[in-house]
Amino acid sequence: PLREAVGALEQFGWLVVTSANAVRAVLEIAPASTWPAALRVAAVGRATARLLEEAGVAVHFLPTQGLAESL
Repeated sequence: PLREAVGALEQFGWLVVTSANAVRAVLEIAPASTWPAALRVAAVGRATARLLEEAGVAVHFLPTQGLAESL
């Protein structure tokens, strides 16, 4: 399911990434340079956001609390 979803990123408006492990898993399937330009990204937690930014991904939303419930 993850491989299919990442392969269809152009069909989504948002990608919500909830952990550093999720960042690594998604980037392993599709490098950030292949992501659609219009895709907006939400990160849960500063460590998750940092890894995304290090990979060249702009983080459009970072909740004030690093919990999925904050989304």
